[in-house]
Amino acid sequence: SDSQPEFEAQVLGLTKLLVDYLNDRQMASLLGSKIQDEKSISKLERWLTQEGYPQVDRDIAFLRQLQRLRSKMAAHRKPSDYRQFLQKEIGEADAMTAVAELTRSAGRMLRSLADHFGLADFSDS
Repeated sequence: SDSQPEFEAQVLGLTKLLVDYLNDRQMASLLGSKIQDEKSISKLERWLTQEGYPQVDRDIAFLRQLQRLRSKMAAHRKPSDYRQFLQKEIGEADAMTAVAELTRSAGRMLRSLADHFGLADFSDS
């Protein structure tokens, strides 16, 4: 539906899948060096850069957008600037259109990652 609770549920689901479930321990071992208080998305950004992934900026910006959306929506009391925040993040799109675009961005990111890292079977589905 085009409701705010449905939009928030979809953003929460995407954020859990694409951000919360990042394997920090594995990324840290692949990076070799540690940066104090480095968060998951920043670790991923460093690792993707290290691996020569060409879409680092696009995909990290997308993950940070998801994280911002989830963080702002998670507040029990929405701040007075909530509408302006949503407009900045998703523009004038209605909830269904915004979720569709976020889902397309997620798919684009996953396909690009699969292509870059030679996971052709994933990319073909």
